[in-house]
Amino acid sequence: MPDISISSLTSQPAVQTAAPKNILDSDGFLKLLITQLQNQDPTSPMDTQAMMQQTTQLSMMEQMVAMAKDSQAALAVHQRTLAAQMVGTEVVYVGPDGGNYTGVVQQVIFTVGEPTLLVDGVTVPLSAVAAVSPSRGEEPGAEPEAETDPETDPETDPGTDPGTDPES
Repeated sequence: MPDISISSLTSQPAVQTAAPKNILDSDGFLKLLITQLQNQDPTSPMDTQAMMQQTTQLSMMEQMVAMAKDSQAALAVHQRTLAAQMVGTEVVYVGPDGGNYTGVVQQVIFTVGEPTLLVDGVTVPLSAVAAVSPSRGEEPGAEPEAETDPETDPETDPGTDPGTDPES
């Protein structure tokens, strides 16, 4: 009869456990604080100053997390605004092969994450844009010319003297 190790009969299969969290969130902190208060020695209660420090640290941490979320939201709005203003402009972007390409932004696509530009039929993430300039034919800072009606504009109507009133 073969020898069978007793340890192999009694050993339990290996169970994988989740890695412990190294970050203490606000719920965990509050549970820990309540447990400390419930199990403290009545003859030497927890130092109130230490407890106040801990709750102040928790409050500061929660405020920093909220500020980080607000900053991310503001960045997303800013990116969307900038991307929308690029429609009709000429951009230089870095393609997937690392080369620089030039084209006119035709459309902006808003999805989860950063905005995507449609540049001459090619989908380009906003982060790939290396340079932006007015579209061809436009001068930087130039305002579009207003259309004039030749019948009412004294400068284009040859029968009207601009210095006189047509009603008189």
